[in-house]
Amino acid sequence: MKNALLHDGLEYWRRHAPDRPAVVLDGTESLSYAELARWSDGIAAQLLCHRVRPGDRIGISGSNSLAWVATAFAVLKCGCMLCPMNELFVASEFAYLTGF
Repeated sequence: MKNALLHDGLEYWRRHAPDRPAVVLDGTESLSYAELARWSDGIAAQLLCHRVRPGDRIGISGSNSLAWVATAFAVLKCGCMLCPMNELFVASEFAYLTGF
């Protein structure tokens, strides 16, 4: 078996159980495997349009949400490193972590 990546699991479940819930947030919102895969594909395409390349580090900050999960999968699909950041950071903390 080849080296499996995290998003390979999403693709497996998109093919085998597309309507099954992939993510349930607080019991009120959910995404099926097909929806999550489709959404993350679209975000990945946009990232690539903005010249994101494999190996780039992409920071994500925000509260728990379905969009956060879809974006995280998109980053991984692009071959980038996911760098989750605390949404409570202030500007100086983001600047320190990102070098800007």
